[in-house]
Amino acid sequence: MKAALRAEEMVAQVDEPKLKAQGYSPYQLCYRYVLDMPGVDAVVCGMGNMTHVEENIKVPGIRLSAGQVRYLERLAAARVCGFCGTCLDACPAGIAVQDILRFHAYWFHGHRAEARAEYAALPAPRRADACQDCGTCEAACPMRVAIRRRLREAHHALA
Repeated sequence: MKAALRAEEMVAQVDEPKLKAQGYSPYQLCYRYVLDMPGVDAVVCGMGNMTHVEENIKVPGIRLSAGQVRYLERLAAARVCGFCGTCLDACPAGIAVQDILRFHAYWFHGHRAEARAEYAALPAPRRADACQDCGTCEAACPMRVAIRRRLREAHHALA
């Protein structure tokens, strides 16, 4: 789920010359990476124009070396929420971390009114601005996501 969440931010940090030289878009790299995971046979992605369609058609033909896969894996592991729920169990304030990060992703991808409406529908004690900044969510996160920073960014965008 969310195969290309924060793709541009993640791939912008790519400094491996061979990946940059191949000229793939951040979305193509993320989709290829996800398609190479065991048990994944397809990626469902939004396509708003023909450029997206043409780009996505090329994804099955992309071949990543083992080194490139490991490199992308390290980027993804440090930056992408897997929506596993571990942070929810750890948060003493009961912040709706997964929902907030998902709403922010919707906002980020252009669905701003819907994302803001969903965020506004959350009870006030579960919104990002109720975060006590204790860090237990980040300590528990197996993906080492900077949850507190992401919550601040989400609240700024969605409130």
